[in-house]
Amino acid sequence: MNFSDELVAIRYYLRDPEGNIWSEELIRSRYNEAQHDVQNATNVLEDIIAISVPPSFNGSYMFDWEHGYLDGNKYQCLRNNGGNYVCTAYYEVQENFDLTSDATDEGYAYTHPFEAFIVTHRQPPLFPFPDNFRASKGMYYDEEPLDYCPYKELTSYDPSWQTRSGEPVAYTRLDTVSNGFIVYPRPSTVSWVDDSGAGMVTSVEDDTTDSDTGVIAFRTGTHLTDTEGLAVSVLESTNNLLLIYDETPEEVTGPSDDLDWPQFLRKYVRYRALEKLYRVNNDGRIESLAQYWGQRYQLGLEAIRRFRAKRAADRNYRLLTKEPTARRNPRHARLPDGYPATYP
Repeated sequence: MNFSDELVAIRYYLRDPEGNIWSEELIRSRYNEAQHDVQNATNVLEDIIAISVPPSFNGSYMFDWEHGYLDGNKYQCLRNNGGNYVCTAYYEVQENFDLTSDATDEGYAYTHPFEAFIVTHRQPPLFPFPDNFRASKGMYYDEEPLDYCPYKELTSYDPSWQTRSGEPVAYTRLDTVSNGFIVYPRPSTVSWVDDSGAGMVTSVEDDTTDSDTGVIAFRTGTHLTDTEGLAVSVLESTNNLLLIYDETPEEVTGPSDDLDWPQFLRKYVRYRALEKLYRVNNDGRIESLAQYWGQRYQLGLEAIRRFRAKRAADRNYRLLTKEPTARRNPRHARLPDGYPATYP
């Protein structure tokens, strides 16, 4: 189901099936706002993903203007000074301004993150968050949890954090602009997962394959992060990162776009969108209907919160013999003592 089906339903409840009052662009913009409102209020959209060590990027760039010419995950390499120039070591900055070059750097500079695991790195490599990342709920390395350590606290705790390597114990973010994080210390054990061969993955060691024909392999023993398309690689949790996170709903750009919401939650997003659309300052503005859909939206939020609370509840199951229920014989009306007895 894609947005075109939601568009038909929304126009039905707007009583505007031909789009004479509310245009598709207007409905789409309010629907995108409604997606974020529901997610911000409930955090119901969650996902889990494995991140390879070393990290995988689609390309590296040096200057800020190069960012727009790359697709996918982008890694800014070397040292960037306000977008004016790029250098590999601190002493080059002094040389640029005709100063005495007495600054020193440890390790080697690199242009691709995987190179940091081959040489003594000058700075730790950046790992990419998923594109729809909103907030982290749990980070694991080699199936062991990693704590979040603020960048300021990390630098004050370990002056040599940039070149430290070993068993990871924490992760940090340099800023909230770049969609990435740093693992501290840099993992010293690397599995070097490479794609080999061609076509679809149909079997993995220590895993059971139920079907290896067609375009979908039904598998047991592993988690599928994508349910559509071809599986061309498999990433194990051993010596890799596992991230559990809250999603940011993907913005709808056209009728053919797929929705991130499961079928049973889409109606609540629709309620919020209808509330907003009935408050738009146009010929279709009806405040009473806006309040009606707003009330249904609030009831939907309460239902989602209860669903999340019960889903996260710890249930205890045990076998018991059924105890007899307490029974009380009801008292009926009694005849007087002198009433004559009857005989058959």
